[in-house]
Amino acid sequence: RFEPYSIYLETLGYNYHTDIPIGISITDKTGCYYIEFDLLKDSKIFNDNKQKYTYDLKKLLYVFERFNVEIDKELIRVLENYPDL
Repeated sequence: RFEPYSIYLETLGYNYHTDIPIGISITDKTGCYYIEFDLLKDSKIFNDNKQKYTYDLKKLLYVFERFNVEIDKELIRVLENYPDL
């Protein structure tokens, strides 16, 4: 079984509908990582068959759709109680 990880999308401003996405942080059991958003455009990096957790699901899905970043939507969960990753 694949290990889960959490994703946080950072945008420049307060309105993700119009803001510029600047990067993604990814956290798993082995560490924390940062990827500049420009490297993710038109990618399928999150179609990896792993459980994903995020804080703001609407923001993540909207921005990913806007910039053609594919993600397996069935494997995303909203962080309500932070699990031990």
